[in-house]
Amino acid sequence: MASPPTPGEPETLEQGRTPRAPSRRRRLVFICLVAALLLAAATGVGLDHRVRQREGPAVARCVEDATTSVAFANRRSDAISGYVRPALETGPPASLRRRLEGLVSTTVAPVLHDVRRARAGCARVQVRAFHDRLRTTRADCLRLLEEDLAFLRAVSAAGVRAFDARSLHAGTCVVPEPS
Repeated sequence: MASPPTPGEPETLEQGRTPRAPSRRRRLVFICLVAALLLAAATGVGLDHRVRQREGPAVARCVEDATTSVAFANRRSDAISGYVRPALETGPPASLRRRLEGLVSTTVAPVLHDVRRARAGCARVQVRAFHDRLRTTRADCLRLLEEDLAFLRAVSAAGVRAFDARSLHAGTCVVPEPS
């Protein structure tokens, strides 16, 4: 313990180091670092915007192709099955039943190409991993096309399958809103 100062001695207080003001060099480095981070962030936002400008319309085309090809294919399937259903419900002879079911199969078969083309177009669309909404929309369109293809293949192979219950999951296969 230090002894108390005598009346004529000046009192000295022991302190640690005196705080230094940041040097000019440190301030300059800090300012440059902040500027570089801001520039990198602005560049990233600009690039993301440019990529979205390319991906958004491509996904919108995917949605358009998927929904129109599925709608057309299903209208065609529903039309022919609606036309043939009354005749099948009367209990026709087996040979007539087979011909009517064959008519359904051959009528539906040509739309398979349109749905396959739409699926191939959607599959070619590239979406970055961090664009979740666009990726989900594209995935839902692909799922919708796959489900419709499975149904159309079954009907094409056996016309009687046109009368099976079905439901198509469109999910978010709708034109995405701009962000």
